[in-house]
Amino acid sequence: WEPEETPWAVIQVAHGMIEHIGRYEEVAQAMNRAGIAVIGHDHPGHGRTAKPGELGEFAEKNGVRRVNGAMAQVARFAKHKFQGIPHILLGHSMGSFLTRSYLIRYPGTVKGAILMGTGQNPDAMLVGGKALASVLARKVGRENASDVVEKLAFGAYNKAFAPNRTGYDWLSVSEENVDAYIADPLCGGMASTGLFLELLDGMAFIKKPANLRHMNMATPVLFISGDRDPVGGMGKGVRAAYDSFRRAGVRDAELKLYPGLRHEILNEDCRAQVYDDLWEWIERHNG
Repeated sequence: WEPEETPWAVIQVAHGMIEHIGRYEEVAQAMNRAGIAVIGHDHPGHGRTAKPGELGEFAEKNGVRRVNGAMAQVARFAKHKFQGIPHILLGHSMGSFLTRSYLIRYPGTVKGAILMGTGQNPDAMLVGGKALASVLARKVGRENASDVVEKLAFGAYNKAFAPNRTGYDWLSVSEENVDAYIADPLCGGMASTGLFLELLDGMAFIKKPANLRHMNMATPVLFISGDRDPVGGMGKGVRAAYDSFRRAGVRDAELKLYPGLRHEILNEDCRAQVYDDLWEWIERHNG
């Protein structure tokens, strides 16, 4: 998505699990009006990248590393197309975890990073989740989904908002947004056990202090989420991730939590304010 005039910044979007880059049309157009270009791609097994009947699958092995490589390829394309223009990486949900691993593997290659809808799970939860997912993956196959894994991963999210209208109430306060997500044939459904295994490995990777020290500590990072987002532990997991960056030595890290908002802050009724806050942060870091 390109503005009419020459852009003064570029945002690269890494989308979340079981959604697609097309859902970022509205925020991209808002950024275009502010003079910012937006670029992104569908991750493997997502959106138009997925083969028929394979929505929710991921790379067989080294999935996070492979997706990071794809993100780097898109970044190189953007930097060639928009030469000399600051490049910001924005990751939402699963995309935020992918962005955190990207910052470790490709330090200093972006002007800044925005981590949206991220979190930080306890080590015991990651180890236990991987053990269970591994057993079920052997039973049903890595390329297939498991009801047990799905309920463990997302079932608890919705319980916080009982009584539930849908299975996705945790996504958003906006019922219109939840209904649009459910109606989108490229959203929802169950992810493969292989995807969960790869993501759990990735979550463990980005928690290790030794790995975090590989980041470029001069790269500014914005943590931004709703304080009722269960992925971020209702704010606690977001703060834990923020604190881990600060301990690692990141010199410019900010944390902003929106009262009452849930997981998809870009799609809430107050999203215009979120857009403005993103634009303001990017402008401040465009020196």
